[in-house]
Amino acid sequence: RYYPVNRCGKRITALSCICTNADWIPPMIFVNRSTIDSEIHSIVPPDKYFIARQSKGFLTTSNLKRWFEKIFIPELKLKRQKYNYNGTCLLLMDNFISHLQIMDIIDFDQYNIKVLFIAPHASDQLQPLDLNVFGNQKRQNSAIKNDKFLTSQTNRISRLIDSLWKAASPKNVDAAFQSSGLLVTCRSVDGIATIYVGVRSGAARAVRYYNE
Repeated sequence: RYYPVNRCGKRITALSCICTNADWIPPMIFVNRSTIDSEIHSIVPPDKYFIARQSKGFLTTSNLKRWFEKIFIPELKLKRQKYNYNGTCLLLMDNFISHLQIMDIIDFDQYNIKVLFIAPHASDQLQPLDLNVFGNQKRQNSAIKNDKFLTSQTNRISRLIDSLWKAASPKNVDAAFQSSGLLVTCRSVDGIATIYVGVRSGAARAVRYYNE
């Protein structure tokens, strides 16, 4: 019988993204070990996540660039083909330092992506992920039991991906955007598809930032 060696890393984190139609966008998983236990590939399909290595398990600007190039932009191209839509893509981000720095590295205009930063110090009111996904993900992660025949690293990565998958259900994602007060719609103006960000009536005062 096989008993895994416990090579526990100090930190494993994830970069996640949700979209208004709740399609799954593979997260980038950050580990601080230089090696990955290969068994993870037989536990979670490789197209459902992307592994990146960082000495402290944190998101860096270089890894964010890789995520955009290997996941976000290819996924966006597939969506454009699927929905026959070549108009503007609206990307909401908070003011994390790497999010700000990536603006000088990637030419978002080239991909017709409009980046809108969430108002500073208002993530608790405006960040959909914070409002209805991350809290749910933490509860889901705590409820998933480890497999004693898998290594500590594999268990932690698989739990993280599984919990994100469950937390980012269509119902939760829709509720997340509704809770933030943002109503994202697409309208045709003179035959040109245009994205509008509306503010839900009665939303938090900070949401008015988006009307400016």
